[in-house]
Amino acid sequence: MVTVAAIRTTRKFARVAVRFTANPELTGLVARWAQDRSLRIAGPERRETVPASFFLFFHQRRARLLPIPEGTGFRREEFDERGGVAMTCRLRPLSRQEVRELDVRAAEQLGLPTLILMENAGRGAAAWLVELATGVRTESAARPFSAPPSTEIELSPAAALPRVLILSGPGNNGGDGGVVARHLDAWGFAVRIVWFANREQLRGDAKTQWMILERSGVDQTAWFHSQSDDPRPAELDSLIADADWLVDGLLGTGLTRPVEGALRTVIEVMNRSNKPILALDVPSGLDADTGMPLGTAIRARATATFAAPKLGFAVAGAVAFTGEVAVIDIGLPRALLKQFLA
Repeated sequence: MVTVAAIRTTRKFARVAVRFTANPELTGLVARWAQDRSLRIAGPERRETVPASFFLFFHQRRARLLPIPEGTGFRREEFDERGGVAMTCRLRPLSRQEVRELDVRAAEQLGLPTLILMENAGRGAAAWLVELATGVRTESAARPFSAPPSTEIELSPAAALPRVLILSGPGNNGGDGGVVARHLDAWGFAVRIVWFANREQLRGDAKTQWMILERSGVDQTAWFHSQSDDPRPAELDSLIADADWLVDGLLGTGLTRPVEGALRTVIEVMNRSNKPILALDVPSGLDADTGMPLGTAIRARATATFAAPKLGFAVAGAVAFTGEVAVIDIGLPRALLKQFLA
């Protein structure tokens, strides 16, 4: 197998890495191409600067040059837009019921704790947020061969890292936000998480994330623990004023009724702030099956969706709420996923 990954592209040149393994036919193809263009590629791995057509040639014709066995559903070496190599299982869009069943089967049939799935989801989302907010390549579940975030962040240009505010609800979507907060804190970001719940409302994995953050000293607040009234728009404006990025962990795929009360106010204030928003799994308020807002919905710059795209994302108009969508691998075994392969 031959892997070609773009490191940097300009109008005329692409910086590429070429790795060879035991496929003589494909190795010879690349070697002959390089020789024809007076390039020397030697050793198990060598980086060369070559015309951008080299990158485009492999990108556009990769399916023929590097065939994947039929029926696997895997993209073993495939470009992403930032030049990385993805190792993900490509699934068809899933309904909320199918997502729920996957979680249940993982826990009950395989003994895979939901806390592990939440950890993988949150870390992958945090890593993608770093890429979106800073342009720094990071290690994530979907791109496991990149350098660790802490390594590259230290080498990034001298500029203040963006300040991140995570707005979480009381359920598992809020727990995902807790994981994002912990990883961003570990990577040196100024991060704060506000739970729109009373501490006593938190249950299960979300409560576990609260306890971990509390013991870790990460800045977090439970809105209804410190005050009993629903948040007023002016209070929320003040809350998010200093943030460079917002993370939406308010509501997940289980939502089936219109958003009301405090969470509706939070969503509306987030939208009119004009700050970039990363939604976790699904923009809060968006029906995961129909792609339609349930009263109101977050208008995200990007959505880190977990395990597979959601059925509603392909509906006309849904992109206005999801923005760019990245599928984050959360570690579900292939035995559970094979029936959903694209």
